[in-house]
Order: sequence, then structure tokens, then C-alpha cells
Amino acid sequence: MDELLVNTSVDYPRTARTVLSGNERSLTKTFERIRTEKDLANVVKVADQQNILYSARVNLDAEEGTGYWEFVQLSEDLYIIATDCQYFSTHAETVLGEDFLEFHFKVSGELLMELSDDLKISIRGPSLLIYKQPKGCVIKEWIIGDTRESSLTLYCKKSLFTDRLGMSPAQLPGIVESFINGKNKSIEYKIIPLNPALGFSITNLLRSNFSDKFHLIHTRAKTFDLLCDILQYLCSPNIHSNDDSKALSTYEKKRLQEARDILSTTFSPPPTIKSLAKIIGLNETKFKRGFKLLFGATIYEYGNYHRMQKALELLQTTEQSITDIAQSVGYDYQTSFTAAVKNFFGVTPKQLRDNAAKK
Repeated sequence: MDELLVNTSVDYPRTARTVLSGNERSLTKTFERIRTEKDLANVVKVADQQNILYSARVNLDAEEGTGYWEFVQLSEDLYIIATDCQYFSTHAETVLGEDFLEFHFKVSGELLMELSDDLKISIRGPSLLIYKQPKGCVIKEWIIGDTRESSLTLYCKKSLFTDRLGMSPAQLPGIVESFINGKNKSIEYKIIPLNPALGFSITNLLRSNFSDKFHLIHTRAKTFDLLCDILQYLCSPNIHSNDDSKALSTYEKKRLQEARDILSTTFSPPPTIKSLAKIIGLNETKFKRGFKLLFGATIYEYGNYHRMQKALELLQTTEQSITDIAQSVGYDYQTSFTAAVKNFFGVTPKQLRDNAAKK
């Protein structure tokens, strides 16, 4: 696991969540403010037969970065925070535990967490952090600056599983089951690789083509789809095969993490398996097997996923020509790039750009 590499004594600027919640650092207070303060901008409200849905989007100030945070309340037992932004410098917050079970889907970027004086972790995309923060427990978090932060976090109360989804603890996997039963009053967490299929679902949710009330209704539908996907994924016996990564030596894990970093940042030209194996000092067979074991995806799947995420970012946030974007992510011909994007996202690069412009 990566080291925590920030100076914890520095007073970093606060994130949008902490600014909204005020001094209480409470997620519940954040959403209470969204529901009740009439002068808060960009709030959307939809009423159905069971709940009133709320969302609020907070755009970063131009001097602090680009992008947004979005806060969504789907019910009294399910909240969402989505981020698709890039801070110019590192931002921090202190988070108060409110007895939620959290599913933090990290698509890109890096979140550093100080869970206690002797427990510090780093979560980098694409990965899933499943996390239980007991009520009253305070932790510190840092979002690293100058990197694209794309993530979606589901905050779930016990009643979501037992009442709304009608599930018994025996039907739920691992940390979810212990959360429902209240077996462990201390911090629990598990980090697992986010496979490309789940990563794609998160990206579509973060960058949907809908706006205002339709976006909120779409978010509700897709969130319950996502909950079903992740619970089934966690119940799959294949998820436990990642424990075999213990067979990898510390040296091999560090070399594989080095390869991961190269794959997620180097696109033109994209590195080959042969060249990467040479750089990290592992033979190709051990490289391919170890990478799938440690990160839950093949080298090609991981590299292609990040190439497409970079292409999407450039299409939606810059005015570069499609030809230039194609070349920047390793495609010599625009036709090849268009085919790859359509195969991955289901639409052409021009459609991705036009959809973003409509928002």
C-alpha cells in the first residue's frame, strides 16, 4: 500500500464538503443545509411517492481549480457525493463519523486518509474503498492537487439494506454484514480493484447526459443498479482470489505498482507489455500474471481504461481538435480513435463533446 506523503502539520484549504457542512464536519448537516437554505445555488428537488430527492452542485472557484462536487440525497438512508474536479493544490478536510457504510468508487486521482495516528492509507483509481466509520470517530482526508479527481461515494445507513432492499445480514458479504450486525465498533475498511466494467458504470454516472431533474431521476435509477452490481460482485468467489496477491513479494508489488503508474499516465505512445516488463525488471509471464492478481484487470484492460478516461477528459474540458486528442492518447489516425471511443463509450468523440456542451 502506498505511503501517506503529505505534511500533516500544514493547514490546507478545505474541500467543498467541509465548506458546506461548517464547523460540525457533518454529512447530515451538509444535506440539512441543502434542503433548508433557500439562497443556496444549483439545488434541484424532485418529489416522488416515497421521498423527496435533492441535489446540489458546487463548482470550484476559478482560483482553486476546475470541475465540481455534487451532493445527492436519494432517501433518508442513502446519500451520494460525486466529484469530477482538479484542484491546483492539495485540499483537506476533517470528517466526523456518522455510522454510515461507505462505498468510495475511485475512478482517478488520489485520496489520502489518516484513520488514526498509526493507520494511514492511500486510495488511487481505479479502486473501490469499502469503509465503516463509527459514529463520533474523526478522520482526516486529503485530496491531492494537480491530479484529476473523479469519484463517487455512496453513504448507506443500515436501514437501506434491511428495510429498503429487504436483505438479511446472512445475505451480505464481509464488511457489509459486520456493519449490519454492529459486530465491530472500530474502523473497518477494505480496498479492492475496480474492474473496468464497474469503472465504466461510475464514469457514465458522473458524466451523464441528463440535466436538472432528469439528472436526479437518472442518478437514483443508476445508483440502485450500481448497488446491485457491487453487492453481487462482492459476493462472487472471484473477489476473494485477490487474496492470492499475498504470494507476491514486496519487491514484485512495488514493480507492479510502478507499471500501473506508467499505464495510467503514459498514452502517446502507449507502452507495450514487453517494454514495461523491461522497465520494471520482471519477465513478461510474471508481469501479466502478477498485474491481474494485484489489480483485478489485465494490462490491456487497465491501460485502455485510462486512455479512454483521458480522452473523455480532453473532449469534455478542452477545445483541442479531435485529431490532436487522438494523437495525445496514442492514436495515429482519427478513424482508429473514433472506433475505439465508440466501442468503449457507445458514442463517437463528437457526440461526447456535444453532450458535455449541452449541460
